[in-house]
Amino acid sequence: MRAVVLAGGESSRFWPLSEGHKSLIEILGEPLIARTINNLQGVDEVVVVEGPGRGVSARLKECRLNKEVEFRVQDSPRGMWDAILVGADDYGGDVLVLSAHHFSKMALEKIASGGDLKLLLSRVPNPKDYGVAVMDGDRVRGIVEKPKEPPSDLIVNSIYRLPYEFIRKLRSYRKKEHYLFERALSDYLREHPARAEIIPKEELPSLKYPWDALSVMERLLEELAPATLGDVSEKAHIEGEVFVDRGAKVFEGAFVKGPAYIGKGAIVGTGALVRQSSVERGAVVGFGSEVAKSLVGPGSKLHHAYVGDSVLGESVWMGFGCVTANRRLDKKEVSCRIDRRRKGTGRGHFGCAAGRGARFGINSLVMPGILIGRGSVVGPNTVVDRNLPDGKKIYVVQKKVIK
Repeated sequence: MRAVVLAGGESSRFWPLSEGHKSLIEILGEPLIARTINNLQGVDEVVVVEGPGRGVSARLKECRLNKEVEFRVQDSPRGMWDAILVGADDYGGDVLVLSAHHFSKMALEKIASGGDLKLLLSRVPNPKDYGVAVMDGDRVRGIVEKPKEPPSDLIVNSIYRLPYEFIRKLRSYRKKEHYLFERALSDYLREHPARAEIIPKEELPSLKYPWDALSVMERLLEELAPATLGDVSEKAHIEGEVFVDRGAKVFEGAFVKGPAYIGKGAIVGTGALVRQSSVERGAVVGFGSEVAKSLVGPGSKLHHAYVGDSVLGESVWMGFGCVTANRRLDKKEVSCRIDRRRKGTGRGHFGCAAGRGARFGINSLVMPGILIGRGSVVGPNTVVDRNLPDGKKIYVVQKKVIK
């Protein structure tokens, strides 16, 4: 069987963390797509379908993969149907089609077992927001996208075992609309009801918006096995499931509360607190800083700062006294402005997401749900209450009077 890993989208809704495909984000020491490939089971071939920039194949050359991978280019984002044909049209057997961030060993094992068409379903309290399965006993006979009146509480996860007969049918459609795959699958299911298994939704977390990176991190931290490969001071305090990777240093007076990951070459300074977080390679959580339930990207540096329920991209810098507020005063759900609209995060706690190279001056404050663009600068003593585009500066003009 061939696995077709889809990594060709533009990931525009993942801004400001979207540089290349979203599956390249590093969590617990490696890009998500590398973890997905290494967790694949029951496949003879792996084809990764990427965009014309070829950023995925370039990044994966630096990773340790346990399988040979062929990279193919989807020259324009015509839709999922086109990506599947790019990866599977020349293959004469069943194919496993999955998103590049579908790393769950349980899900991959279940979808690979058996033959013919197979789907993985999950029960959710809000099926109106998803593609909902139309059930006929224990088989799926159709899919209804975002229905006002869902036919069931079972949603269809975007991971599929597809027979070659379906690939041929997909190729035969004359009208190549963007959502052709979904229409073709519904048509096929009417004549060929699919086998299905039900798994927890947490096994296949979404990775559409920047705050979704926290859900993925939380899921991976659940599986973390503790180890100390780096240098931990005898005067540091380690509690719970904590993995300290090679070359990392945890200084005296630091407190790391698991589950937590301290990446290769990372530093947790004197008096710093890290809890339920992932501090990636080369990052520095400096003196007196606190990182709570956050993802700190490779090479980011904090000095006596507070980062709560936030996602920092690569090489973000935070000066003394910087704070990311992560809770509304009214304790309601935190929302973000995405494409000029407010989008709920589904979280009562969410701080900010900051893109690569963003810099925060001393005593700056970021309000909950704010997105900070790549290479942007927040000036000292500045309160940020709106998104900051890539490469922009925001600062306070202060009038000084001496009498």
